[in-house]
Amino acid sequence: MLFYLLSIINKMIKSDLNINLITKSSFNFFTSLLKLEDIINFALDNNYQNACLVEKDTMYLIYPFIKACAKNNLKAIIGLEISALNIILFAKNLNGYYKLVKISSIINTEENNKEIDIYLNDDDLIVLNNYQNFPQHLVVNEKQFEALKIFNEIGNKKSPIIQEKLLKNSKFIEKYGNDIAEKYQKIIEQINLQFEFNKKFKLPSFSIDSKFKDQDQYLYFLLNESLKKYFKKSKYALLNQKKYQKRLDYEFSVIKKMKFTNYFLIVFDLIRYARNKEIYVGPGRGSAAGSIVAFLLNITLADPIKLNLYFERFLNPDRISFPDIDIDIEDERREELFLYLRNKYHKDHFAQIITFQSLKAKMSLKDVFRFLKISPSEANRVTKILDDRISLQESYKKNKNFKYLIEENINFAKGYQIAKEIEGLPRQFSTHAAGIVISYQKIDNLVPIQKGYSNQYNQTQYSMNYLEENQLLKIDLLGLRNLTFLKKIINLIKNTENKEINLQKIDYKDQKVFKLLMQGKTLGIFQLESPGMSDVLMKIKPTEFEDIVATISLFRPGPIKQIDHYIKRKNQQEKISYLIPQLEPILKKTYGIIIYQEQIMEIAQKISKFTLAKADLLRKAISKKNSEELNLLKHDFIDGAINNNYSKEIAIKIYDLIFEFALYGFNRSHAVSYSFITYWLAYLKTYYPQEFIVCLLNQSIGNDNKTIQYIEEAQYFKIKVKYPDINATNYNYFLKDDQIFLALEVINGLGKQTINELTKERNNGKYLDFIDFVVRMQKIKLSIKQLEFLIKGGALDSFLLTRNTMLNNLKIISEYAKLVLLKDGDNYKIDYSIVDEKPKLKEYEKDNYQQFEKEALGFLLEANDFIKYQNKLSKKQSKDLLLIKELNLIQDQDIKVFGIINSIRKIKTKNNQEMAFLEIKDQSEKISITIWPRKYQELEQKLKIGIGIIIRGKIDLRRNKTIILDQAEIIV
Repeated sequence: MLFYLLSIINKMIKSDLNINLITKSSFNFFTSLLKLEDIINFALDNNYQNACLVEKDTMYLIYPFIKACAKNNLKAIIGLEISALNIILFAKNLNGYYKLVKISSIINTEENNKEIDIYLNDDDLIVLNNYQNFPQHLVVNEKQFEALKIFNEIGNKKSPIIQEKLLKNSKFIEKYGNDIAEKYQKIIEQINLQFEFNKKFKLPSFSIDSKFKDQDQYLYFLLNESLKKYFKKSKYALLNQKKYQKRLDYEFSVIKKMKFTNYFLIVFDLIRYARNKEIYVGPGRGSAAGSIVAFLLNITLADPIKLNLYFERFLNPDRISFPDIDIDIEDERREELFLYLRNKYHKDHFAQIITFQSLKAKMSLKDVFRFLKISPSEANRVTKILDDRISLQESYKKNKNFKYLIEENINFAKGYQIAKEIEGLPRQFSTHAAGIVISYQKIDNLVPIQKGYSNQYNQTQYSMNYLEENQLLKIDLLGLRNLTFLKKIINLIKNTENKEINLQKIDYKDQKVFKLLMQGKTLGIFQLESPGMSDVLMKIKPTEFEDIVATISLFRPGPIKQIDHYIKRKNQQEKISYLIPQLEPILKKTYGIIIYQEQIMEIAQKISKFTLAKADLLRKAISKKNSEELNLLKHDFIDGAINNNYSKEIAIKIYDLIFEFALYGFNRSHAVSYSFITYWLAYLKTYYPQEFIVCLLNQSIGNDNKTIQYIEEAQYFKIKVKYPDINATNYNYFLKDDQIFLALEVINGLGKQTINELTKERNNGKYLDFIDFVVRMQKIKLSIKQLEFLIKGGALDSFLLTRNTMLNNLKIISEYAKLVLLKDGDNYKIDYSIVDEKPKLKEYEKDNYQQFEKEALGFLLEANDFIKYQNKLSKKQSKDLLLIKELNLIQDQDIKVFGIINSIRKIKTKNNQEMAFLEIKDQSEKISITIWPRKYQELEQKLKIGIGIIIRGKIDLRRNKTIILDQAEIIV
């Protein structure tokens, strides 16, 4: 079991023997601490000629292990422990490996495992029986033994059969040492697994009409037919027919030569099916948009010639790499495409992809603390200061608070040492969110499979990194929520306006759309929603589609420092300069700044006469910091520039410029594709704000902060937002008479099931009045609290009573309801004749609505109109006002800010004086206000939730999200 023990055993017997045959990795969840590198390093450190790995029922780490052995010149010994039969099967050779693949697949996909019997006397496999008491290798050294025991307990696994006490007993060595060594050696001598790496990839077959000679001819036919149609639609393409035909022929020749024809046909067919079924597909993703073939097959929507996108950024004829067309689809209908692929290529040729979830820093520490009997509150004290993105060891070095806690508490220190040993180990498997594979033959002939979480599909036992090299075609179908959102807006416009919106035909130069972006009204717009992006747009003042592409590409950690230069140059506040005049045509559209990877390729082509394929190799080498390849390409670049009549000095300067920008240059093909979605949403928000905001609100049900933001956005567009109406509203928000009605779901205390029952009862007839409603709600057993929330949230306002009247009469009506609602078999009937007359409602005036809404909705609707109060400010009051988000940059100076009071919390000081904390908010942010006792006495009677207030004061130096109030001015 222990690696340290093996060294001792091997010294006592033959030095060239390796008896670590039953080595198990951490992919046998919660039973071993061994990582792949531990197993390989142990073999290398002990000068073994081989390394061993046995996995239980599954083969999660087998292929990576075989690869690692080959890389380190070790003979791979692989075994499969079959728990149901208490045997281990070892693969003698490659045939044996593929038989283990089959066996593991049978174990993990079929109810009846009898098929395994045929393999038990197979010449390609070795059977090991009665191994349970043999040493199993699960840790690196004896220090890890306690960690292993706790790890077993965390996963509810039995502790290893061979206990620590027995392992340390020399009699164990005497009893088993030589016998085991000889038995193991005989097994190892029979094994010679020579794995075939870098096999020629074989794509699944794509069936075509018999009138075509082969798939190449069919693809070329499709492309030319599509190009003819495009010439009729595009004046630009018609004027450049030769250019388009030449590009098509060039791309097709590369695809044919690289034998990728079937791949393009498979993707084309899938997207054609999706579009025919009205499943929204994205305009493209990644570098595929640089291909005219992808464009003409309707896989992508950006014309790569018109938009200056390069095929070589996608497929490089100078270096064979598999094309990767990722497909965005609306996130609610991805399952339909999975089913289509499974049915078309056969269920045995289709699978989802496994992923593995590992123990992160916080979870590792929490799990260990639990078994050391450290209380959850104490554990939280430690884990809440950790960042899961960095390891425990890094946190110990960099996080002083964490280090202090660990060093001050002996139990924390012990837990930390153990948690370090289990951190990063796999804890369970899951399913890849987007990836699937299809194959030219049954998948379990190539890789092991198992049942997925959905019984409809199997999934691979190998993770995504190892599938392509095992002959499986991987396709990523990424669910994009914004496509679903887009579709819902267009469907709603069709219902409300009776208009069909064709996004392919809208004007991409519409200045009304760019005006919306200039104003920073980007809530709900793909890629532009963040406050930072909104601010940049207001400064850039976009006037064309290219500005959107550039902004998206620049607003990232590396190139963000170029944004100010871009803004100044666009707005003619900074001179545009070029290193040499020849760069102007390439960089003119981006005001002399290199933004895109494609610009780097174009510069290398123009200056050094690189082919675009070679230029892409240069770009890739720079971004990957491949020093060996870079040195060769740099030399070629400078020589090419000199041969092209540039001086060596200029050549080096241009190379240095390329090198600087290539580190963070963005893929223009991807930026252009995604900018289409951005523009589509901006267009719809400009012309159909009601439909846009209704769909936005429905997408954000359950998120109070976003709901408030979107309601305020509606008010900016002068769209009236109304309370839910019990006689009209369902689960979702909806539009009626140019007004948005809140969804019933936003009312606290109502679940989806309750709302469904409430609307189902309404199908028996509208609720006539407050009494009728309360009586009928007894049928579905709505609680008094739920009824109160419906009243307070405004859902019963259509009964034309004040909310105070309804609340104060609710108990009387509820008692009345119990009398008149009678059980009738499995149903209920109402008999008003039982009581002489209906209760008379005592009326109360409207009062406290703001507090009601805060309780029932979590936000204010009636009195929360920020714009309404803002419009009441005089010029003097508006002068020097700051936005709340601007306060983050201010310290130790007087500030003035305006907002709506969102909450008031009173407390008493030690001296028994009352003070308060307010929360105020503007259109995008909130901040806390501290009011000391003397000021609170002056203001107490004036402070109300929902009113406007101007605050003057200073930021609290200890809490940068708090203002200490000096003066306040109420706006009513």
